[in-house]
Amino acid sequence: MNPDDYELLAGSFDFTGGQIENIVRKSEMHEVMNGVSVNINDIIGFCNTENLSKKNGIKIGFAKN
Repeated sequence: MNPDDYELLAGSFDFTGGQIENIVRKSEMHEVMNGVSVNINDIIGFCNTENLSKKNGIKIGFAKN
């Protein structure tokens, strides 16, 4: 990845540490199962699947009352 990729991800997604860990695991499993390195488009896809609140309105985690 290059610095522009980092900027794109940081500006597009707001993840918790656990969500980031899930994305890293998805990336690692993709590499192991497919024998190819992930690219920025793969990572964005993993981010989109992890980002449930944008996808279907479901929020996960703690909420302030």
